[in-house]
Amino acid sequence: MTNLSIEFAGMRFPNPFMLASAPPAHTAGMIERAFAAGWGGYQAITGFKGEVVTINGAQCDGCGLCVMVCPLGSITMTPR
Repeated sequence: MTNLSIEFAGMRFPNPFMLASAPPAHTAGMIERAFAAGWGGYQAITGFKGEVVTINGAQCDGCGLCVMVCPLGSITMTPR
């Protein structure tokens, strides 16, 4: 089998196929089914409005990727 793994922003993913923050990734169950089907990852960032970023807390797993890739450096992690 071909190795499709990639590294992005210091994180390793099994393949480059990611779920966008959209209806297919609105619940943890949907995300779990996508992983079971072979998807490589998902994003919890739901949109940009000027310089304001909205993150879906229900989808956030605390990986910190959004902090690393934010071009404005405006995202911080807050412990739950």
